[in-house]
Amino acid sequence: MRNITSLLGLKNRRANASVVKTILFLGITIAFSLGMMGLLRNEADKRLSTELIEVYKSGVTWNEQMDCWDITLKMKNKGPNGVTMLGIFLNGIEVDGYGENCTEDRQATTDMAKDHTVVGGETKVVHIYVDGPGGTGSWQTLTAGTSLQISVQSASGMGYPINLITV
Repeated sequence: MRNITSLLGLKNRRANASVVKTILFLGITIAFSLGMMGLLRNEADKRLSTELIEVYKSGVTWNEQMDCWDITLKMKNKGPNGVTMLGIFLNGIEVDGYGENCTEDRQATTDMAKDHTVVGGETKVVHIYVDGPGGTGSWQTLTAGTSLQISVQSASGMGYPINLITV
């Protein structure tokens, strides 16, 4: 009876063993890599699908009655889960007050409460009030034509930047 290696034309068993080991090693490595890729993609999809805030309209107007700039942001949570908003920053500086409808001299406030959660599918209108011309300090003097960079920060660490120019 003929040996199986001679039937297959294989004469060196040691060489064949190392080839089999290499093929097995590569197969296991590829299978592990594909498994990790799927796991990470699934985790990323879960995180991204829960936090889909879209600021679809924004504007800046001068409010004569309150003697301040009124920045309006209309945002919608397009994700299925709620997103907790932790803070609002103007030009990199956090606003001075939350849940307030007016501003004091040299301050910026917002009517959005601190740690406000925007439920999935909810549309939210947020007003930010900034001291008007003549104000000094951390907000500088905002006048017509001033560029503002607004960032709404969420609890997960996502920032939603908006660039505006006062009118």
